Amino acid sequence: IFGFHRPLYIDSTYDDPKVNSSDQVVARELRDAFERVFLEYEVDMTWVGHHHSYQRTCGVFESKCVPKDASDGTERAPVHVVLGHAGANLCDNLYKKKPDYFEVVENTKHGFTKVEASRTSLRMRSFDTEGGLIDDFTLKARKHHH
Repeated sequence: IFGFHRPLYIDSTYDDPKVNSSDQVVARELRDAFERVFLEYEVDMTWVGHHHSYQRTCGVFESKCVPKDASDGTERAPVHVVLGHAGANLCDNLYKKKPDYFEVVENTKHGFTKVEASRTSLRMRSFDTEGGLIDDFTLKARKHHH
């Protein structure tokens, strides 16, 4: 798991080439810098913030979902999770149609995420502040790591 502040993938309409800190400009720069390296070294997941919402992609590379390994159901590309729904005002600058590589986007409820990990899997459950389930996702450990 690789964690940092800004996301490589973000459902956000803030895309201004004149503003080098806009969500999509930074996301493209991060993908250019890290995406191939993450794939090569089998990074399973990223945890990021910045955008005040909860978002989770499929296993994605070059803006396309990568099918899971047919033999064991493991991801073959990183899953990217935005965990920005805990406190500040939620962001409402989402695309009308969520990008295809996102499995979950929630920007209407504050919440928190519980993580359970073992040697074979990592389960993430995100809840709203009333205890309602936003997302329940399990990532299986790959058999062979670099």
